[in-house]
Amino acid sequence: MTRAAANIPDNTALLCEFCGYNLTGLPQEGRCPECGRPVADSLPHWRGPCAWEQARSPADLGRFIRTSAAVLFRPSRFYRTLATRLDSPRGRLFGRIYLLVASILFATAAAFHLDWFLKLTGTRFPLAISWVLLVVLCDGFLIGVTSLASRLTTWEATYRGLRLPLGVVQRGMDFHAIHYLVPGLVAATTVLGYQWLLYHGHLGADSGSVYLYVLCGQIILFAGYLFQTYWIAMRNMMYANA
Repeated sequence: MTRAAANIPDNTALLCEFCGYNLTGLPQEGRCPECGRPVADSLPHWRGPCAWEQARSPADLGRFIRTSAAVLFRPSRFYRTLATRLDSPRGRLFGRIYLLVASILFATAAAFHLDWFLKLTGTRFPLAISWVLLVVLCDGFLIGVTSLASRLTTWEATYRGLRLPLGVVQRGMDFHAIHYLVPGLVAATTVLGYQWLLYHGHLGADSGSVYLYVLCGQIILFAGYLFQTYWIAMRNMMYANA
């Protein structure tokens, strides 16, 4: 651990942002000896605050939406141009908003699923109370998982000698929070949609097993999706020079 940590490049070292080779001392007109990419493509000026962080007021919805779309649909480009060593309250607010929205969606899916299950067993519990409790639990769970993932990522990076301090990782995770929105929306739509179809007689009572299989399949698929989007963030930040 000590030997690997000692090999972590200094913050002042210019790394190739595509392979991690130390470019310090090489001319800007040259190319990386390891991967052949131009040195100029790794210069710090390519990175900066995102659109939301450049907003003049917290009510600048346009920049918030632009940032959200960039993270969702062009994550590689977003993280490739994001300044990583920036202490940004707006970045943390971005993550907090989406963790809360995702918690509400997951809690909605869980509360209505629980209500469906309790009806099968003949048990009753107020839906509103279970929903509020589940929002709190889901929010705490997502915050805890995000914090744990950040610390484990930093530990692993330190062990491997990569320049990914905790502050950089947490910044990446703040923006990654929007990706919880996708499984949250799908889960809530699946649960509510199934119960609507069931209530209006479009599905029979024997459709429950298929419904459960669909939910299990979604858990597996979205676990892969969340890991993939997390890795895109870390991959495009681990050699960042700004």
